Amino acid sequence: MKYFLFLFSIFSFSQSPTFQWSESFDIKHSYDIIGEIDTDLYFSFVKNNQLKFYVLDKNLTKIKEGNLSFDCEDALFQFDDPTLKQYTNLEYEVVSDKIIHLVRSFDEKKNILQIYYGLSTSDLSKKIKLNKVFEINEMDKTRRGVVISQDKSKILFFYKKKQELTYKVYDNTFTKIINEGNYIFPVSDDKSKFESFNVDNNGNIISIVSKLKEKNDKLKGFSETQYIAFITKNNQTTEPITFDFKGYDISYINCFFTTPNSVIFTGFLNSLDGNSKDKRVTSKMFFSNFSSNDYKLVNENLVNVDGLYPEKINNKDDFMAYDIKNIYYKSNGGYSVVAEQNYNYSAMTSGFNSPMVSYSSVKKYGDIAVINFKKNFEIENTTRIPKLQSNFSNVSIASTFKDDVIYVFYDDLAANFELKNEDDLKRNITKGFVSNLKDRSIFSIVVQPDGKYKKHKIFDYKNDKRELLFRNSFYLKNGNFLTRTFNHIGLIKL
Repeated sequence: MKYFLFLFSIFSFSQSPTFQWSESFDIKHSYDIIGEIDTDLYFSFVKNNQLKFYVLDKNLTKIKEGNLSFDCEDALFQFDDPTLKQYTNLEYEVVSDKIIHLVRSFDEKKNILQIYYGLSTSDLSKKIKLNKVFEINEMDKTRRGVVISQDKSKILFFYKKKQELTYKVYDNTFTKIINEGNYIFPVSDDKSKFESFNVDNNGNIISIVSKLKEKNDKLKGFSETQYIAFITKNNQTTEPITFDFKGYDISYINCFFTTPNSVIFTGFLNSLDGNSKDKRVTSKMFFSNFSSNDYKLVNENLVNVDGLYPEKINNKDDFMAYDIKNIYYKSNGGYSVVAEQNYNYSAMTSGFNSPMVSYSSVKKYGDIAVINFKKNFEIENTTRIPKLQSNFSNVSIASTFKDDVIYVFYDDLAANFELKNEDDLKRNITKGFVSNLKDRSIFSIVVQPDGKYKKHKIFDYKNDKRELLFRNSFYLKNGNFLTRTFNHIGLIKL
């Protein structure tokens, strides 16, 4: 039976997640979470243009620190000021008991990006040998990136110039190239947009493209835009997978890797009928499950999604479509989807004493939803989590999954805790673009497989002004996760 729940009642079955701060790092610059080895946590930061590292134990007590140094004659190391014409940034990935160090060296004078890799153990005091793995010329004319597969066994390096994709896929020891080549997509440059690039556990590259239809391809009742997934390996591509639904436009699409041998393409649909606000309201979801071995369709479904909006939609912040944040595979073969409303709009800004006006794209976030599905993608239940305000600096959410239970963490006005029914929901209580920190709290929602839930307030800014940054969260092996401020680490325990 399908049913949906509004998050205004509080049940008594779930234990509240707990929150813990680390000691202050006394760091003026930003820092990165390297990862987790055994139960120790590794971090890097820059001080006086010197890269350093911290190691914390599972209780967030510092047990080691030192300089992090690389052995490489070619790479440029300039960390402190990314506005310089030459600068460096780093990315890390922990695989079992080793750390992959990815170093990007930008030279804007020469218009070149060079990418190096290094492998190390947990002993970061030893100098790490770097090797060049990828180089991009004319980097200002390219879209580029590094993508790591879901099982961390494959690493994709790519850049796209116009419609040509240049790529290499390595194994995680960098001893074998799994997939490489140059592929020209059969779509026109001025009528298409590349939505995402991914790599599966077999090393296949998945590129999702939105394309404006040619006049002869337009059919009555269908959207003017279609979405196509290209699966590429060694300059070859499988038959493109097309997504196009009569009466609906795709507002969000992506692919997710929930099990080792499957790829799920899914997203939300908006009706083509109605006014501009109505067209932003999500009403359906689609699912297409493919085998990642041969990209043959396993099963698919198109489902109505009830309960994502108030019964009366009358506030401008209600008219927002949903994006999928995470999909989790449940022990019964079903799926849990965590989604969040968002909407892009243009914001007008001007200088303090200047008549010049500029416009920039701003993303606004809204309510949260947790949707449970059976293994055939039929809906079991939907839980909507309303938010009072959508314009925080820390606007998006974090979620994790343990023993088939969903945990969602979000930042909202402290008054959210007192919501009892739909009549209490008055959005945007404050008038400022960003609310005062003292009026806000961090909440957790614990959602059981049957859709029952409980809301907890786990951190209150009224007496502590250290603002958590969910966009920098890191998920630990035991289901707990780390979040951060500019000089502290916060640990949320389930």
